[in-house]
Amino acid sequence: MTAGTIRVTGTDGHRPPLHPQESPRRHPSTLCALRWLFHNSSYWGDAKGLRIDVMTCLRDFPPFEALWNRRATVVDEDGTEVSLLSVEDLVKAKKTQRGKDWPMIGALVEGHYKATGNSPNPDRIRFWLTETRTPERLLDLVSRFAGESHALLPRRPLLGLAMVGDLPRLREALDAEVRAEQEKDRTYWQPLKREMEAFRRAEREEEEQAGHRKAETGT
Repeated sequence: MTAGTIRVTGTDGHRPPLHPQESPRRHPSTLCALRWLFHNSSYWGDAKGLRIDVMTCLRDFPPFEALWNRRATVVDEDGTEVSLLSVEDLVKAKKTQRGKDWPMIGALVEGHYKATGNSPNPDRIRFWLTETRTPERLLDLVSRFAGESHALLPRRPLLGLAMVGDLPRLREALDAEVRAEQEKDRTYWQPLKREMEAFRRAEREEEEQAGHRKAETGT
């Protein structure tokens, strides 16, 4: 699948009614079409109810090529390589309006620190200081990386609260950070949801018109 192009064929050789025209943000047609496909049990038999959402772009993300160049690669037991978003990009992608995504962000950053904390480098230090969600961990980080913490204060002012050990206000600032990011996500998605709703309405109207034509012609 290339940007703005959808080519999907079902197991019976029939191609579902997809609409590959692009929207300004390039994703609603892809998202709706693939939801339709995976909800349609006639295509996948035992996979009834399976839903896969594919988005061709993410909020505040660079083009796909940049994400691909910094991807993470894992190898499973049979030697198959699987390419994934880097941890840094995955954390960014999880910054949504959904409350359930934020504990995962904390777990991802904490796991990254425990796995690589003994081998710090500038990129890792910046990632830990700008993305850590745990107040106690932030206190440890600003103490361990004092110079880097001061340099990042303009980007993340709550680091100053960690520097002075003000845990109550630091917790409040972390909560406020989440709420601000959730509002950004809601603002981003509102017009896109309207696009998707319009897409679904147009598709239903097209199907109804086709049904009327078929009834009138008797074919």
